[in-house]
Amino acid sequence: MKRYKRELMLPLYEQWQESGRSKRSFAISHRIAPNTFYYWANKIERASAPSSSGFQRIESEVLSAGAAPGELMAAVQYPSGIRLEL
Repeated sequence: MKRYKRELMLPLYEQWQESGRSKRSFAISHRIAPNTFYYWANKIERASAPSSSGFQRIESEVLSAGAAPGELMAAVQYPSGIRLEL
């Protein structure tokens, strides 16, 4: 079983994208097992996909720009339904 490195597979992946061929056909023509090429294509695609930061945008509303002490100034409604009032 032959081991492949990213340095070899990335240029082949880019060639495949430009070729318009199926992954299977491209892999066979380059004497690479189709499953190996599928693996590397998935790995390269996952690495180039934008990653999630783990944060989620929440909407807030300003109720009063110059609220007196003790007055409600803002409320934040989380997607879970929890409401935080400031």
